Amino acid sequence: MGKRVARCLVAVVCAVCVAALAGCAGSLGNNEDSGAQPSLPELRIGVDTLEPFFFVGDDGEYQGIDADIAREACERAGYTPVFVSIQWSERDDELASGDIDCLWSAFAKNGREDNYLWTASYVDSDLGILVSSRTPSTSLDDFRGPGGLAVRANSVAEKRALEIAASPDYPLEFVRSYESYSMAQTAFVKAYADGLVGHVSVLKHMMDEYPGQYRILDPCIETLHIAVAFEKDGPMREHDAIDDALASMKADGTVASILECYDFEDSGVQEATSNE
Repeated sequence: MGKRVARCLVAVVCAVCVAALAGCAGSLGNNEDSGAQPSLPELRIGVDTLEPFFFVGDDGEYQGIDADIAREACERAGYTPVFVSIQWSERDDELASGDIDCLWSAFAKNGREDNYLWTASYVDSDLGILVSSRTPSTSLDDFRGPGGLAVRANSVAEKRALEIAASPDYPLEFVRSYESYSMAQTAFVKAYADGLVGHVSVLKHMMDEYPGQYRILDPCIETLHIAVAFEKDGPMREHDAIDDALASMKADGTVASILECYDFEDSGVQEATSNE
């Protein structure tokens, strides 16, 4: 992980030099960036572990695509980012209570467009199905795993998997839902399920950890539009500031540089627009 983070730092510093920006992989002491100005207001960001989007590095600090994008966007918008680890299944309660200001952790707008106040999407991420390399199926059309698919509950992955299981066009019979992605992954690894649904970039990370043991079925089942979610009826100030910062980061290539740092090869950067 050290080499990849170092490569991220070099690549994004180059983008920052071009755009006269501050940097990609700044240091975070526990919850707060050590280099942030103490006078800046805090933006409390609800996060969940999902490598390569958000994870804790060997140094105990938050790293990942969304961690780096959030730091840079907050700096441009005039906020100090405070990353708050939450139970993702309780995200709406955390947001409504005011304990956090937004959700920023590979969160997809798909099917939730009316549930939150969203920024424009900054990344498109493909949703795929991971299977054992011993599985004879080559595509979803002929996937007949008797153990079904493992998914994180209350996710786009769960919604799509249930739609597939209910369709007469596919032989899939049932879906196993788990409270967290890590629980779904564990169930899949232990062969309680025959497939694991998730972001392709996350599934590829698992393939890297277990070389030759897994592969992803063709084609991907949906393209997810990743964005930042604020309380639907909440104040516009934080939303507008972050939305503008993300638009500038897409326009000047900073988001693309961060994605390259983490070898992100899905659908890529969303067009630099403020409305969708």
